[in-house]
Order: sequence, then structure tokens, then C-alpha cells
Amino acid sequence: MQITFITNQISQLKKDDSTMQILRECVNRKHKAFLLEKDSISCKNGIIYGQTYVGIEALNYFSNQKIPIIQTRDLAKNDIIAMRQDPPFDEDYIYITYLLELLKDKIFIFNDPVGVRNANEKMFILKFPQYIPPTLVTRSAQEIKNFLKQFPDGIVIKPLNNKGGTGVFYLQQHDVNKNEIIKIATDNGQKFLMAQKFLKAIKKTGDKRITILNGQVINAFIRIPHQEDFRGNVCSGAIAQKTKITKKDLEIVKIIAPILKKMGLYLVGLDLIDGYLTEINSTSPVIGNTMYPQTAPKIVDFLESQAKFAIPN
Repeated sequence: MQITFITNQISQLKKDDSTMQILRECVNRKHKAFLLEKDSISCKNGIIYGQTYVGIEALNYFSNQKIPIIQTRDLAKNDIIAMRQDPPFDEDYIYITYLLELLKDKIFIFNDPVGVRNANEKMFILKFPQYIPPTLVTRSAQEIKNFLKQFPDGIVIKPLNNKGGTGVFYLQQHDVNKNEIIKIATDNGQKFLMAQKFLKAIKKTGDKRITILNGQVINAFIRIPHQEDFRGNVCSGAIAQKTKITKKDLEIVKIIAPILKKMGLYLVGLDLIDGYLTEINSTSPVIGNTMYPQTAPKIVDFLESQAKFAIPN
């Protein structure tokens, strides 16, 4: 199997990142695996190509800090392309999905670029209003302030295109700087954002991540925020640990998972706080392989099964 992982710059990655764990499993199985930095993708005369690193050399980078040798490769020569670049989900990200869409009839793309483009990680939850907390999408400062008045425990406001808790604020009615925070968050009314009722249970029960592969749950873990923070992101200091899936969780999964699978969103992370769905992560979801060592092998098993259907090059 030939597989290329599209990622951020290698210097921004860590050896224990989920993408590198999946890449490592591919290398261990003797597959021809490559890493492609998203900024190097080009299209000339209908040929989509990029500057790639051989997988084993990319893995060795974390021990020797030696930049791997670059190879220019036609992406159509792969059996599989794994989209694993992180947000921000900006114009450049969308342009990459358009380029990869040109290849989807030739090779298997994980996750489907059209599905990723159509399922914004913040906005897609709006399709399931019965499962989400009170939620507002707007760029109006007045709408945000009116929304805030409804909730004594405050609200959380977050950008629609970022990751890892970046740009997320907790607002309470008595905050003296709330006007300035709203102004910054909306870029003075030029950018839409999402506001949600603050779910204070996150401090005790955490932010739950349910990992779905090809429509099936493969693991679940929670992120407990740092005592000085409210965000359930590990990069913001949260602590991750195993957890169980509840009956209500399964109810949500039963409704959402088939839709994700139909859209070609094969690897997805559902985020739930206090039983409410807050995000649907489809760009490069964390897989919890450190807690569940069989997660990366399960993912590669699935990729191998899909490589069998790739058109021979």
C-alpha cells in the first residue's frame, strides 16, 4: 500500500501526535508511507503533486532533527491519501480540498475532501439541534450580549475555523471587558463566531471525545480542564483519561455516525460536554492512541481494506 499523509510542517509536529502514530503503524507494516507538508501541494496541467518525505525518515526526524530528503511525487500514484492537516479551516484549506477532490475517483482519500469541506467542525452540529446546548452563530455584538443575559453561568464564544481552544473565551455578564472581547472575537463585527451556554459540568466530568471509525465507536476519553482554565483541550493543559460511553452517548452516535460515513468522514471525533454535542471533528482528530494502543492498528486495518479498491497505477 502506498499512502501519503498531508500534514502541517514537520517542524510543527510531535512524535506522539495522532498522525505520526498512524504513520508509524504503516511503516511498521512495511507500507510505502510518505509525509507531505500541506504548503507544498501544487497542480500543473491537471497533475497534482507535492514535496514529500519518506515516512521512516519523517519519523526519525524527531530523534535526530535531520530534515528528511524531499521527493516530488504525483499524488495520483498513491493508493490512499490521508488528510491530516490541522485547522485553521481557511481559504487555503478549502483550496486543498478542491485539488484533492480531483483525485477522489482514482484513489481513496481519508477523509473525503468534499465531506470535510461541507462539515465545518463547529457549524456541523447545527444539523442536530436536539443534541446541542443553547447555541448562537452571529457576528453581531448585540446578539451576543443578549444571548449572554440568558445564562447566569455565562457563555463560551469561539471562532468557527480554528482548533485546540485557540481564540475561545469564557464570558460572564459582569465581565468589565466583555465588549472588548466581543469586538476582538468578531473582528469588530466582521467575523461570525459561535456562542454556547457555558456547561459548568466540564470542570468535573470533562470534555468527552468519542472516536468513530467507519461508523463505529472505537474508543472514548475525557479531557479534564486545568484548574486555572475552562477548556478541555490537552494543548491548553487539560488531562486526558479513559472513560465509558453512556446510553445517551450511544443515542447520539446512532444518529450521527451513519451520516458521517455516507459523507466519507471515516475518522471523526465527537465532543460532548455534560451529554451535549459541542463539536464534530473531521479534519485531523486526536485518536487517543496513548490510552488505547490498538487505535492506530485499527485505523491502518481499515486503510488496508480500502487500498484494495484503489485503481492500480
